[in-house]
Amino acid sequence: MRRLGRVPALDGLRGVAVLLVVLRHLPTVWPGIFEGWPVVHRLSTGGFIGVDIFFVLSGFLITSLLAEAFDDPQGHGSALRNFYGRRAIRLLPALGLLMAVFTVVSVLDGATLGSLWPSVRSVLFYYNNWHSVWDANHFVPDLGHLWSLAIEEQFYIVWPIVLMALMAFSKRLSTRVALIAVPIVWVAWYRGRLWSSGMGWANIFVRTDARIDALLVGCLAAIVFRSIPTNVRKVAALSVVGVGGLVLSVLAADENSSWLYRGGFTLVAVAAALVVFGIADGNDALNRVFGLRPLRAVGRVSYGLYLWHQVVFFFVMRNTTSWTPFVRTGVALAVSVAVTAGSWFLLERPLLRRKDAWFAVRPRREIDRRSVDPGTWARVVRRAGISLTSGVVVTLLIANIWPQTPVPRTDRMGYALIENFPLSRYWQVALLWMILFPIVAVFTWTTLPRIATGRPALAALIGDRPFARIPHDDASAEPLGAPSPLVSVLRVLLVGATVGVIVGIGTGPDVSNGWWWCVGGAAAHALVVFGLTRLVSGSMRNQSVLAAVNLLSTAVLPILVWWAARTTYVIQINDRRHVAYAWLPLLPLAVAAAGLAICDLVWLRRHGTVAATVRDRARIVFFVMPVLLFVWVSQLPASTGDIDVFHYGESLNGGWLWANGRVPWRDFFFNVGFYPAVFAPRLAFSVFGATVWGLIAGTHMFLIPLLVVSIYLACASLSSRYWVALGVLFVALAFPAEAMGGFMRILNGDPTLFIFRFTFMAPFVITYLLFLRKSTWTRAVIFGLCLAGNLIASSETIVFALAFCIVLFVHDAVMWRRGKRITEVFRPTIRGAVGVLVGLGAAAAVLARMGALDAYIGWWRIFPFKWYIETGTPIGLATDIDSFRWGREWVVFMGVPLMILVCTLFVVWRVRSRRPLRTEDWVAVALALGNLLFFQKALNRPDNHVYQSFITSIPLMYYVVVRGLSTFAESVTTTRGSETHPLRRTTVWFLTAGVVAMFPFMPVLKSLNSEMSDAGKRWKPLVSPPSNVERVGYSLPTAFTDTATEVRDLVDSALGKDAQIFDFANASGLYNFILDKKPITRFSYAVQMSTRPAMREVIDALRQRAPEVVAFSWDSTIDDWDRIPNSIRHYDLGEYILRNYTPWVEVGRKDNKQRLMLRNDLKPGYLMPADSPAPLSGTERTDWLMAEQKCDWGYAGNFLTTVPKVATRLKAEPVVATVTAFGWAHTDTDDPIDVAVLVDGKEVFRGPTTPNRADIVERGVATGANSGFYFDIPVVVPVASKEQVTIASVASDGSLVPLPIVAKPGVNDATGEYDVRLNQAVDGRIPIGGGEETRYVMRLEFPGERTDWSWVVVRSAFGFAQTNFSLYDKALEPDRAITFRAMPRSHVTGGLMAACPKWFAWPGNVLYLEYDHQILDPEVWVQAEKANR
Repeated sequence: MRRLGRVPALDGLRGVAVLLVVLRHLPTVWPGIFEGWPVVHRLSTGGFIGVDIFFVLSGFLITSLLAEAFDDPQGHGSALRNFYGRRAIRLLPALGLLMAVFTVVSVLDGATLGSLWPSVRSVLFYYNNWHSVWDANHFVPDLGHLWSLAIEEQFYIVWPIVLMALMAFSKRLSTRVALIAVPIVWVAWYRGRLWSSGMGWANIFVRTDARIDALLVGCLAAIVFRSIPTNVRKVAALSVVGVGGLVLSVLAADENSSWLYRGGFTLVAVAAALVVFGIADGNDALNRVFGLRPLRAVGRVSYGLYLWHQVVFFFVMRNTTSWTPFVRTGVALAVSVAVTAGSWFLLERPLLRRKDAWFAVRPRREIDRRSVDPGTWARVVRRAGISLTSGVVVTLLIANIWPQTPVPRTDRMGYALIENFPLSRYWQVALLWMILFPIVAVFTWTTLPRIATGRPALAALIGDRPFARIPHDDASAEPLGAPSPLVSVLRVLLVGATVGVIVGIGTGPDVSNGWWWCVGGAAAHALVVFGLTRLVSGSMRNQSVLAAVNLLSTAVLPILVWWAARTTYVIQINDRRHVAYAWLPLLPLAVAAAGLAICDLVWLRRHGTVAATVRDRARIVFFVMPVLLFVWVSQLPASTGDIDVFHYGESLNGGWLWANGRVPWRDFFFNVGFYPAVFAPRLAFSVFGATVWGLIAGTHMFLIPLLVVSIYLACASLSSRYWVALGVLFVALAFPAEAMGGFMRILNGDPTLFIFRFTFMAPFVITYLLFLRKSTWTRAVIFGLCLAGNLIASSETIVFALAFCIVLFVHDAVMWRRGKRITEVFRPTIRGAVGVLVGLGAAAAVLARMGALDAYIGWWRIFPFKWYIETGTPIGLATDIDSFRWGREWVVFMGVPLMILVCTLFVVWRVRSRRPLRTEDWVAVALALGNLLFFQKALNRPDNHVYQSFITSIPLMYYVVVRGLSTFAESVTTTRGSETHPLRRTTVWFLTAGVVAMFPFMPVLKSLNSEMSDAGKRWKPLVSPPSNVERVGYSLPTAFTDTATEVRDLVDSALGKDAQIFDFANASGLYNFILDKKPITRFSYAVQMSTRPAMREVIDALRQRAPEVVAFSWDSTIDDWDRIPNSIRHYDLGEYILRNYTPWVEVGRKDNKQRLMLRNDLKPGYLMPADSPAPLSGTERTDWLMAEQKCDWGYAGNFLTTVPKVATRLKAEPVVATVTAFGWAHTDTDDPIDVAVLVDGKEVFRGPTTPNRADIVERGVATGANSGFYFDIPVVVPVASKEQVTIASVASDGSLVPLPIVAKPGVNDATGEYDVRLNQAVDGRIPIGGGEETRYVMRLEFPGERTDWSWVVVRSAFGFAQTNFSLYDKALEPDRAITFRAMPRSHVTGGLMAACPKWFAWPGNVLYLEYDHQILDPEVWVQAEKANR
């Protein structure tokens, strides 16, 4: 290791740095001093680069000194004490002196201690860089230059401990360089993100987290300098590059240069490090230049000069305003030099001479190891506690400073845009916990004993010796031995029990109890198998022959399942009629049975019966148990209950449209994938009929069972060694609502979540596992076909495809060793890539054959990659956090990342202990990575959608538990030298874990008994008669079916059976499938019409097809999941509908009411029967539009790319007062009348009366029920007194009848009366509602007809604070408002107001804009969206 001695030229470099900083600050005293001197002006502008040189120098020198101290065996124990002591002696006295002088002089100059203390305190405690960001209003600019000292001191506090851990962790240069380089790259990326987010340079420039990379670059240079020998030529060349880079940076940079924040600062630091490295390495040219005596002298006093010069500059500038710039600058420089010299000679140098005496190296004491060893378990617990705590602290720290990814600018609407919700925040924090936390914890665990070496107190706590290595090696599983006689008998009984269960289900509900069939089947099968065994071998104890006979007997199971499926029927409860559903075909099952039998016979002929036990076990695990699980989970449902027409709608429409000749993707879109949205429902319809009940029946009879079997097979393929583990898995999957507290209850079957979309994950996992075991071309092609099939079947599996490919590459990269050919090492990756290309090519050929290839590619551009923008919501919005139950949702929500975390720790442990990973381990790593990527969906939709992440993680959870328990049990066996076979000990562990997992097991037993007793009813339920709505199927009369009937009858009678309905209410299951009306567009429901091109495509379709009716909304809307109404979410489409359709009728029963709109040109008697319901008009139409939905555009105007840039500016006048007019007007009827308010004889407001005031009712005044009024009326002309205001009622002929001013009770009972309260604006703000709350208000006057305009956009060249806007028509009433907001420092906000029903309910062309923060020079613009007409 090279040691860094005294290098005088480094003082010269420090002198250059401080002179650059002084040059940068000199214009403070003499603005424009370097005008006319271009080169010097550029040097001054870029002089702040001197601070980066300081940072690199500090990192280099500090790291060199600390590393030498840590390597010194004599001074190792006192290195930290000496370092912190020397730093304190060097820095604190001079800083304290500066603060004392500055405070005294400032107070004498008129400042107060209260105003100075926040800044002085931040300087003394080294956080003034953050103080300038957090509290800029109370920051003294005289001390602004000290931000760099704060960063350095914060670094000095942390870096010694980090460096000590780094040096203890590894002695390899490459490892040390990598561990320092990673945060450097991260800071460079992070700073770029901050800059891109719109944060100003002043905030980024002084942040520790955005500038610490320069210090780390210096540290990296020091580590490299110590470890590699000198190379004169290379160092000279790199030094020239470094000097050139620094010169160009100084000449080209200013604080607002974008390139600096996008990696430039890091490059500047690298250039400075090259210069420092060259000087330290002895480069002659650099040492001659920077070794000049004047530069070295300035460098030695650079700390004092840096402290004092800016304070002096500000003081001179403020107190010498009458002096000439030349004299003022000369005085400022002279004073700066003088106080710097005084500080050096009188304070700094005397103290520096004492630091060696005070903080000398002390000899290391010998340690009695026996006295400090705390014991094995104490070491484990304490080290684990410290390691986990370190991981938590570091992760929390990084999570809190991690930059929030700004909401993207987009044309899609979602909760994120409305509320400025950082979509990726949960995801980023989850990544930190699942990746950074284990890394820090393992790093701390590894380095603790090395750090404890030489530190008795720490060694007594955690020990300083590594743990003994466990000799157990489980890189490959031991082959299974011959089964015991008991296990052989159990296998025979399991096959017989499966036969009995199938027969019991097929015989019907009236024959017998399912238990009898199960027991009888097991006994009969055992008699046959044992009899044949004795007949063949002469003995029933010949386990090989017994296994062979049992193996051959399994071929009968497919035929039995087909027979049971033929007996499936429903019993209609009204007439006891049986309707049969033979839902499994004979041919494929017969082929399967014959294939099994033939393959077994050929195999037995080739291998004999000796190895039959192994094949029999595999048959039980991978065939018999899946068949039993499928039959057990499969259950024909009874009558249809509540119908979720939104979630059912996509599958109902997909299967129906495909069956009617429509081509997927080309003719209709879907979100959840081809398998769940198209193929599976069509298959269900082909068996059980094209009804809602048919879809549900298919879901429960074979879609969910296939999923459950798929999960089982994926788990069993990863680990089928332990029969107890498989038994626990089987019970958990067979009783998802009872086992483990109902934690897997989602597997009971829920068509609304389409969980069966992940059915094809099992073949994907199995083919991946087989390919990793043996990477042949055949297996590669099969893997590629499975990957492509999954992408088509369910688009979301793309994250698993990506994860599997990444892990395949890493798997090969880990196996690489020097000397091996890359093509040989990466053969699996190459073959896998070719297989994937073959699979994708085959999928493309199939899609092209269907005519859907282009549409499929276009679908990927529209939906999957940006779908999160529309769907992302925070935890607790759609589903209240309190409704998450710890036994279910929270376990799921936290279990997935926990398994990923455990898997990560396991892999790190294997790598650190140099134990190879099994093939199954690599598959688990791929699953963990895939689930990590997929978990973003659960974080974006933290409601029932978390179960989708849970489904994909079950194989990972199973394997992590099995692998963990087996590894621990086998390691314990090996460590203790037990003679017990590891498999037996592991079985004991799994039995214990199984009992715990199944607890409480009474619900499982109860369910088992109930289901077995009624086994004959599983495929033969009682059902209600078919609904009068044909497409519903078997159903009791419900509010939904009644609503469907009313909608059908209304539309058919008013518009005819061929009338078209456009579903804008996300109820496509009702308006398309159930009412048998083909969709007008290729989008399954409105939520899919998310982008502007999609909305415009739908508008074009509406123009061409001109549907008579639009289903605008309904009670059971899905808007609650993110609280955004459809007309806002699909703003272009919402405007088109509101312009071209009129509110018509509300039809349906409670919770199912549908609000329909009628095309504008239709009316009773014209294209409609005369007795048809007429569209709403007048007050009814206004009330409908007002009450329909809340219109809140939130912050969307800050992010939407569709906000117009060219518009028409409105006349906007500030409101100077509000006139609060209240009273009552006599009416002869109970109908409201209009009341007019006049100011100086000019009408400024007209509005309707409302229900009577309480005092009028109490006195029994003879007037109508709606004679009261209360108006808050904004005015833009001064109103000095009440006398300027008059109020009149509007007579039936339109004339105005003045009302008298309020008088004593009874005086005005014949006419009514009024009173007025004037609310004058104060500092531009007017009172709202007569209370203490005040707002700024502007009156907007629209040119022409207001409803012809679409967008209302507010702009400010100076930018907004965080401002809330409300747009009103007449009175300042929140219920009548359209609202939107502006982000801090943004310049444009607003919304497409014509997408709100209220826009078309407001009368007149004058509106009022209310906002809660002052806006400098606000401009209001409007724009018509002509494409939406």
